[in-house]
Amino acid sequence: MKATASLHDPAAPTPREITLEPMNGALGAFVHGIDLRRALAPREREWVQAAFDRHLLLVMTGQQALSPEQHMAFSEFDKPALTTMMMLEYMLGNTDYSIWTLHNVMIVQDKKRKFFPVPYDFDLSGMVHAPYAAPDPRLSLRSVTDRLYRGPCRTLEEFTAAAEPFRARQGEMIAAIDAVTELDGVHKREMKDYLEGFFRRIATPDSIKKTFVDGCPATRGRI
Repeated sequence: MKATASLHDPAAPTPREITLEPMNGALGAFVHGIDLRRALAPREREWVQAAFDRHLLLVMTGQQALSPEQHMAFSEFDKPALTTMMMLEYMLGNTDYSIWTLHNVMIVQDKKRKFFPVPYDFDLSGMVHAPYAAPDPRLSLRSVTDRLYRGPCRTLEEFTAAAEPFRARQGEMIAAIDAVTELDGVHKREMKDYLEGFFRRIATPDSIKKTFVDGCPATRGRI
């Protein structure tokens, strides 16, 4: 599908063509030509905002890896949403994602220009434990069932707040596994045991501190 709108901004640090390609469906569009490693020029911001107002969801294509400094300065993410996503990935035992390169993560933006990460594709997670799955060797994990928190460091209070919605839905999650008729008893037990391991780690302030707070800079990888 051809792009339906474009912007050539000579005032930008590097003049370039930005184009927009609507998705198939009622909402959403791909934006080509924006580099999130640098700040947008004023006209570019206005163009992106107008595109968001019209399409409600924008996917920035062709992104390159951010440097640690650029990533840590990427403060326009909604902080609770980012923490919740990272805890979800930890719960599932999933390390096959990267916000840096938009690998298995989509970034959406609301009308206040706040960014929200939306993860997808969990087949290489410990929760699924597919026979073909193997962790990235750079993470020094023995198995996909080994959990690794890869998100930003937070305070104990912030992690505790992020854990509360998970604890509140523990029973629903276990019931959802039991309700899947395609799973045999062995796999149901494996999945429930795997979830229970996560819930033990968020059960108390001490367990949350030990799992997510202590030694965070040493265990945090690129996200």
